[in-house]
Amino acid sequence: MNTINPYSAPLLKRREYTASEILQLVSDYFQYPVSIIIKVRKMQSVARPRHIATYLLSTMISPKATYLSVTMKRDRTAIIRSIDRCIHLYKTDHAFQRDFDKIIDSLDISITMRYHIYKQLKF
Repeated sequence: MNTINPYSAPLLKRREYTASEILQLVSDYFQYPVSIIIKVRKMQSVARPRHIATYLLSTMISPKATYLSVTMKRDRTAIIRSIDRCIHLYKTDHAFQRDFDKIIDSLDISITMRYHIYKQLKF
């Protein structure tokens, strides 16, 4: 019986997403325009979509906070804190976990990429 090794080359390679596609996917799920999610002004109601978008961008596009700070219009420390907050919320908040999982399920990504996204969240 063959088993799937998450460390191997991209298995069942699907498609790669751009930063704008990820932002659009998150904005569609939460029903906020992308412009509101990346807006400089802090709004509590947009915090969860922003945390999820930042985390997905960091795992799927670029882990560099400087790249993400330009995309999300935030400074580097805000990006790092947003990623940490996403990990914390995933582990402690079931509603956040459900929303995150639904967004990941809507992506057409490889098993390897799915493992990479969940690696930090689960351990």
